[in-house]
Amino acid sequence: LVIVSDGKSLVQYDPSVRTAQRLDLRRAASDMPLLNVFLNPRALDSVYANSRSFTWEVLDEANSLMDLNSLIGKSTTRNSVAYVVCYLVDDQPHSGVTFKVVSDDECKVYLNGHVVHRSNPLRRYVNDEESVAGLALPAGTNTVVFKIVNSLEYWRASLRVLDARDQAIPTLRATLDPAP
Repeated sequence: LVIVSDGKSLVQYDPSVRTAQRLDLRRAASDMPLLNVFLNPRALDSVYANSRSFTWEVLDEANSLMDLNSLIGKSTTRNSVAYVVCYLVDDQPHSGVTFKVVSDDECKVYLNGHVVHRSNPLRRYVNDEESVAGLALPAGTNTVVFKIVNSLEYWRASLRVLDARDQAIPTLRATLDPAP
């Protein structure tokens, strides 16, 4: 399933049956608040689910583990998807960057709109289980989207950004605001 938007309409395309559907984006967004992100990316600042409001939270930098069940106040969450977004900002470019990634269960990582990592196994959380090496971060603002899919009980993940020597990049700043 592919969903694209030009800011006015939303097109949903299903390649398995070769069908497409066009919707008026403003009308669709009134029924599904998360679609507001196509009208205004700042709409991700707050989303609604089951009449409950959720807002972005800054996680403790010292602990790379994100326990999504505890963030939403549930002990288990089956068949769920979360999108974790942050912006990596630095005046200097960086090459040879490594993302240390793990998720319980599946995940996909996007860097500046490009998929740089995909993992599909049903698995348990093991810190720094997978490395995505050789990434480049241009100077300025870089967007990271971490899609985390949970099939069964635990819903945890982490993503750490390191230099080519597996060290933190001291000048790199992670933020929720895309403005430099």
